[in-house]
Amino acid sequence: LYGKGFPHDETSVPDILALTSPGTVIVQDKREWDPTRDGCFDKTVAFRGCGCLRDEPHVFRVTVSKDAHQGPAYHRAAHDEIGTHAWIVYYNPRVVCHMASWIRPEHCIRTYHSLNSEDVPVFASERRGCLLSGAISEHFYPLRTRLARNHQRLPETVYLQHPGYNANGHKTPGFLKTLSKYKVAICTASIFGYTLRKLIEATACGCRVITDLPYDEVMPEIDGNFIRVEPSSPVSYIADVVSEVIKSYDPDLQRRFAKRAIAFYDYRSLYGQLAYDIASMRRSYE
Repeated sequence: LYGKGFPHDETSVPDILALTSPGTVIVQDKREWDPTRDGCFDKTVAFRGCGCLRDEPHVFRVTVSKDAHQGPAYHRAAHDEIGTHAWIVYYNPRVVCHMASWIRPEHCIRTYHSLNSEDVPVFASERRGCLLSGAISEHFYPLRTRLARNHQRLPETVYLQHPGYNANGHKTPGFLKTLSKYKVAICTASIFGYTLRKLIEATACGCRVITDLPYDEVMPEIDGNFIRVEPSSPVSYIADVVSEVIKSYDPDLQRRFAKRAIAFYDYRSLYGQLAYDIASMRRSYE
């Protein structure tokens, strides 16, 4: 890993290439280190001279595409700047390529959000009702927004607001601890049907998951833990589903799903597979 604050504290891409002579380079989503973007909280971390990557014929150039719906012109320019060969995508490649038409489906490398198994609390048999959490937006999260505004109508349900985005350290361990106290978690997937990390975290923490994730987006190892509902579902219908899922909660079943989630989505195993997939893509690239 190269970048400001890392053990290899270097941000000049030409210098990094001279030091390492890499066969493959993965460039993080430019929004996170571009000082002109709101998502770059530390304006001093920018990489310099990324464009030189295009002139390195022996380097296989990969970048990350997460929120393909945001600023397509910006993303396209960033990908063109480095001469991207392949894209790491966290969400359904069909959806990503629809929103970012320049991304080639055959050169998408699918992965998922991960977790650190060391942060997952010990499975707790004693639990309360249902947790609804996250940012609200009538446009991007219509179901979550309706449920959050009417969470008092959902049986035994608590709504936890999003902590906001900042550079003050992550809140994940505390969130996982909170999840582990509930039987059920409502994890919506946005209007894009994204496989958000919360689906994985809730399962790993022993929750049964209610979600509007599309039926054709099947998540390895844990899809059987999902109770799918339509994004347009009335609050009264979701209330009935929550009530039934709380009543039918099976600790033994949830413990099995939790183990599957931890084994498959721990960052060590998941991104070991990603490294293999990147190498395979490079070998077969046309």
